[in-house]
Amino acid sequence: MLLYDSSDPSAKDFQTSAAINAAAIGLNEVIRQAVEEQRAKGVAMTYLPVDFTGHAFGDPHPWLNTSGADIFHPTAAGYAQYAKRLTQLLGTAK
Repeated sequence: MLLYDSSDPSAKDFQTSAAINAAAIGLNEVIRQAVEEQRAKGVAMTYLPVDFTGHAFGDPHPWLNTSGADIFHPTAAGYAQYAKRLTQLLGTAK
C-alpha cells in the first residue's frame, strides 16, 4: 500500500513521499512474511492487502487518517475497504 502519490519526480515533496512509500512497502513485506511463517506453523491467518491507490495522503478522499492519534491508520472508508476484501476472501454468511 502506498501512502503518498509519488508519481511526479518534480514535485517538491517527491523525496519524502518516495521514502515514506518505501518504508510502507517494507513494513507490509515484513507483515506478509510474518503471516506466512505463522501459516507454515499451522496458524490460520491471511495477509490482506488493500489497494489505496487514489485514496492516499494528499488525495481528495484519503482512506487514511492524516493527523492525530490515528495517523497512518485507516479512516472509516479505509476500514470499509478492508471489510470488502474480507468479504471477498471469506464470502458472506448464509
